[in-house]
Amino acid sequence: MTSDGLEFDCEVFALAFHPKENLIASGLVSGAVHLHSYLTADVREVRHNCYHSKACRAITFSKDGNCLWSGSTDKSIVVTEMESGSKLQHLKKAHSSAIYSILMVDHKLLATGDDSGCVKVWDTRTYETVMEFTENEDFISELVIDKTGKTLLAASGDGTLSVLNMRRSRLEARSDNQEVELLSAALVKNGNKVVCGGGDGVLSIWSWGEWGDISDRLPGHPSSIDACISITDSMVCTGCLDGAIRLVEIHPNRVCKTLGEHQEPVEQLRLSPDGGMIASCSHDATVKFWDIKDLSSSASGMTNGKKRAKKSSQELKRKRIKHKQCANEDFFSDL
Repeated sequence: MTSDGLEFDCEVFALAFHPKENLIASGLVSGAVHLHSYLTADVREVRHNCYHSKACRAITFSKDGNCLWSGSTDKSIVVTEMESGSKLQHLKKAHSSAIYSILMVDHKLLATGDDSGCVKVWDTRTYETVMEFTENEDFISELVIDKTGKTLLAASGDGTLSVLNMRRSRLEARSDNQEVELLSAALVKNGNKVVCGGGDGVLSIWSWGEWGDISDRLPGHPSSIDACISITDSMVCTGCLDGAIRLVEIHPNRVCKTLGEHQEPVEQLRLSPDGGMIASCSHDATVKFWDIKDLSSSASGMTNGKKRAKKSSQELKRKRIKHKQCANEDFFSDL
């Protein structure tokens, strides 16, 4: 497992892969946003801007890749046009608190979460708020949308997971307090399981629709799990306070191995659109790239292997039954 990286002069808080091109955006503590081209002989900077007055903590591309949305501790949202790099919109008072997380829900909706626990949903065409949820009492660390686009999950520093109904614009459910900060979240098992990384180094697992208490927990990390992304249907990668990036399997639950590490805590992990690469950013002012093509293919191979083994077992059972029937026929023919 090797990595090539980017070095900056200050901490990197946020990352986003372009959905169609080999581009990655990095949000810095200075408020600057840098755009780099990767998967070339030389990783090169395309452009950068500094439209925020304070740290840029959350960035995402629009689904078509034409715009970049960024949120900051200065409480503002900036929309940048990709082709020219010019500022299309600057919502200077988007939130009443510092923006912590951001998620492009679909082609028309964007969700943002702030330090006070408020989640807002924006119409990307009008730049207006269309929904607002204020049930959480601490920062919204991660926003995740289900595959139907109907349910938005908000993991919070207050120790709860909120389930927000996007169609009816209401709080659908809220988990029991886990007595520890929830710092990251991901969906696995075809969306039937929700995995959240906690400040105690434990992965909490919910079964979809059973939002009260967790259905399972996976200890094994030495410190807080600040980042978590799914890379296959049964595996996630975690970024930890100790700087390590680990591969973790869900059901069966086990920490498989360490993929690599940073000098300081990992802030965010992002998966490339083709699923073959992970980008990580850290307080050590670097962005690193990790090739996981072999991991994805081997995981697929293990799944296929299990199916083949099951199929072979069934075929063997049928052969045994057939052999037994033939033996009985031979016995009666002799009589």
